[in-house]
Amino acid sequence: MQNLPVALYSREIEIFLAAADEGGFSAAAVKLGLTQSAVTKQIQKLERALGMELFDRSRRPMALTEEAIVLRREAHECRERLQAAARELQQRSYIKPILRIGAIDLLTNWLLPELIKELLPFASGITALTGTSPQLLESLAKREIDCAFVTGSFAEVQGVSRTLIFEDEAVIVMPEAMAQKHAGSWSWNDLRFCGLPFIRFVREGGGGRLNESFMSTLGFEFPQRIEVDNNATMLSLVEKGVGWGIVVSSVFLQHPEARSRVHVEALPEPGFRHGIYLISREREMPQMIERIAGFARKAAENREG
Repeated sequence: MQNLPVALYSREIEIFLAAADEGGFSAAAVKLGLTQSAVTKQIQKLERALGMELFDRSRRPMALTEEAIVLRREAHECRERLQAAARELQQRSYIKPILRIGAIDLLTNWLLPELIKELLPFASGITALTGTSPQLLESLAKREIDCAFVTGSFAEVQGVSRTLIFEDEAVIVMPEAMAQKHAGSWSWNDLRFCGLPFIRFVREGGGGRLNESFMSTLGFEFPQRIEVDNNATMLSLVEKGVGWGIVVSSVFLQHPEARSRVHVEALPEPGFRHGIYLISREREMPQMIERIAGFARKAAENREG
């Protein structure tokens, strides 16, 4: 099949892509704000226009036909080319774009507000979304956002550009009572037998991935029964004496009230840092992405102030 002409890139194609990507008519209807009946009618209309079936309705759940798999790929490529062309034309014509920026929770109280303030003169509108690093990368792939600030480079992800914004030092947080029972600096062996469990971040998150990778190099296990997916829960559990954990130092910009409620300790050797990256689709909006990265670096450099 040749690349789809612009005339064929229609509402029916958008509905087809939603059904194909979401795995069914019902999920597509929810995503698009339509009734399932409306989605079904538009898919049938497209099938009649193309003279082929796009979904194998004899299977549960419905599956894409071979023709639909090709159409889905070509339609996605067509949509990406059209959107990239529109953004390029906007930049050439000095039309201010609408920016959709994703960021991990760690950045929402300090970097993200400062970034939005700096970007306002360059955009007609700005939408800011938060999520875990994998969630943001999925949103980027679905073209729901234009760029994302995530933890780690995600080197395995293809078709994206990545820019290091800053590196954040990892530190240990522990209950004050636990710290008071120990004299001097802590070793990994001290932590291993401290009597409290290690509270870890879920592996699905960017920070969790990096922490798990680092901990695996130590060569031994820590007692652990608790996993969390956000810094607020981690700090609250530590404050209540439930366990200890590893966070990055800028977590206290996000939660400044926690700094006086938990004990912060440098990591025993070897320490490590988390890299915070700006990730965007390859070759899209290069000038704007460079501007966003520049403003973000400036905010990161001033974060101690």
